[in-house]
Formats: sequence, C-alpha cells, structure tokens
Amino acid sequence: MKSFLNNIHEIIGVFYPEEYYSIYARPSSGKSLYFLSEAANLISQGATVVYLNTESGFQGIFDYWKPKLEVRFNIKFTEQNFKLFKLYSLESLMEFLGNPIMITVKDKGKLGTFLMEAKKSSEVDSIYKHISHSKNLVFFLDSFSALMREGFNSVVENFSARADATGFLFATLKELMHNTGGFVFMSHHASIDPMNFYHQKDKMRGGTVVAYYSKYVLFFETQLKNTMRDYRKCWGVRVSGQKDWEKSTWLRIDSEGFQDATNEEAEKQYSS
Repeated sequence: MKSFLNNIHEIIGVFYPEEYYSIYARPSSGKSLYFLSEAANLISQGATVVYLNTESGFQGIFDYWKPKLEVRFNIKFTEQNFKLFKLYSLESLMEFLGNPIMITVKDKGKLGTFLMEAKKSSEVDSIYKHISHSKNLVFFLDSFSALMREGFNSVVENFSARADATGFLFATLKELMHNTGGFVFMSHHASIDPMNFYHQKDKMRGGTVVAYYSKYVLFFETQLKNTMRDYRKCWGVRVSGQKDWEKSTWLRIDSEGFQDATNEEAEKQYSS
C-alpha cells in the first residue's frame, strides 16, 4: 500500500507491515485531515481501518470531511471498513488494547505506572473482538500527545514512570501489529521552546521512547506568512535508510483536502 500523495511516497516509499509512521505538527496544522485522507485512500486499496481517536472536536472534523473524501477516493465509510473508537485516557486505551495499566499521580506531581492483570471476561470490550474477521488492517492513533497531557509535559516526559507508560503503549501496539500484520499511524503534537533562540525546528512530543520506536517520522511545518497559510512543508525527519531531515517536499490544503505541491508553486505563492 502507498500514500495518495506522491510527494510523501517519494520520501517514505510504500507502507510496510508492523511499522510505526509518526506525524507531528503544531495544533490546527491538518494532522487529523491528513489521517482521514490517508484512511480513505487505504480503504480504496482494500484496507480495514481502525481509528483510535483521543482528541476532542474530532467528530466535527470527520462529519465535515467525510462526504468530500468519499467522493474523492470513490469509497463509502462503513462500520466494516472504518472502525472508529473514542478513547480519552491512556488507561482506557490500554485496557481496550488488552494490556491494562493503572496510572497514579502522587503528591507534588509524582507519577506511578503499574501493569494490571488483563481481564479475561467475555464482557470486557477489546479491540480483538472488533477485528477478528478483518483483513489488511491499518491502525490510526490520533493523537498520542492527547493521551499524555496529564502528568506528561515535555519537561518530564523522559522520567522513568512516564517513559514506562509510553513504553507499555508502544510495546502493546507492536504486539497488535505482530498479531494482525498491520501497521500504525500515530500523530503527535510539536513542541518548541520560544525562549531558546537556537531552537530552530519543532520537536516531536513523547520523549526518547517515541523516538526509539518510530523509524518513519514526518513533520508538517506550518508557514507564518499569510499567503502560505494553506501550505505545509513536509520534512522526512527520520526515514529508514536516509539521513535525518534529508528530504522535504511541499503539500497544499484546498477544498478537497491535502494535495501535492511543487517547489516552484510554493516559491511563487511565497513571493505573491
């Protein structure tokens, strides 16, 4: 399977089974729109999409773009090919994935993470119940950062308990991919220190654990100039077999969603 955007395909190639594909950007940069567009594209190629939403406000985005994407990719979103689940805490997500944990916030913000025994009751809702007869599975987690808001700010995200919780999630997703042969798209918020003059590029929230697991990382860079507000510079921050930040390309958002853009088009728009 491949991306619907030739520019992204030229950076990362085809999508490989059992791999993580991480996208990060600042708020309102189009991460959810890109994920929904990629989901529609993959459904058109025969995939079954499992969409794990953790962001408030997603339903409005989905309702607006759904008819446009159905026309563009000649598909229909159904319960069979697009399985949407809303999970607003790391604990609820981990239980749904079959590997429950308990997170406690102690005095002075100290965090504790504990593995819990998985419940075997048939009454417990589990992702495996919903995908047992599905083929060509692709998983979207939109977004990882929303799960980590409480007790996981960028200053302390590498502290042991927080890194453990992140590691549990990635290990559980890895097991899910191994069991199904699928691959995972994951969106992240960008983090920048405005007081650091030498901080030139936004960093991906999540800490060293996320960086370790993610072999394919794209950064959608928003443009400050008003005439470029619909353009995103897409950086190949980390791509297997390439140097970090070696390749970049341009994307544009219009009434149909994300489109490929050329360097010449972006330069012309910038100077207009």
